[in-house]
Amino acid sequence: MTLSRRHFLATSALIPTVLMFGANIAAAQNGTKTLRIATSVADGVKGTMDPAFGKNDPDSARIVLVFERLVDVDENFLPVPQLATEWSANDDASVWTFKLRPGVKFHDGSDFTAKDVVYSYKRLLDPATASPAVASIGQIDPSGVAALDDMTVQFTLKTPVVDFPLLIANRFTYIVKDGQTSEQLRTAGIGTGAYKVESYIPGQDPSVYAKHDAYWRAG
Repeated sequence: MTLSRRHFLATSALIPTVLMFGANIAAAQNGTKTLRIATSVADGVKGTMDPAFGKNDPDSARIVLVFERLVDVDENFLPVPQLATEWSANDDASVWTFKLRPGVKFHDGSDFTAKDVVYSYKRLLDPATASPAVASIGQIDPSGVAALDDMTVQFTLKTPVVDFPLLIANRFTYIVKDGQTSEQLRTAGIGTGAYKVESYIPGQDPSVYAKHDAYWRAG
């Protein structure tokens, strides 16, 4: 059996969500409406919630609660909008332009803008960061990630990629707030996701997350 590159990338992108909801889940409702999630892999002191370094199941489960990507993947392995609402490419698919979702708030109340996307991708591609993401998104020219305005980001690629939106729907490309350091992101990342970090100490259970009241998605 053969697996196309598109389907492989899409399946890989879905892994964090599948792991989170496919794990042993026990819901306990009380006055605070708590959901407890248990994964099948033990965590350790090397655990992280920094998207640039998330490598295992517990890392993925934490990251997908707190952060979001420009593009998600649907049940048909097709790219769908998340923090981006639409995208387009030039004739040879070497330059891609993404329109961002307006009105999105980070957990600290600040606005999500193009500068956060530029920071997140330049950080992933920076050799000083040493993120394994480079193997997945190395086609992006680091100097070609630019904010055209507050709600528009452009990516210039080293070589054309016709399925670029799907390529960036992977486990590393979650958007972090501009200026957050690796040290901060490891335990107290500020994202746009449905949950914000309340308590996380690597190697200690449980980690706790609270509802993001200003989350952009209705319901």
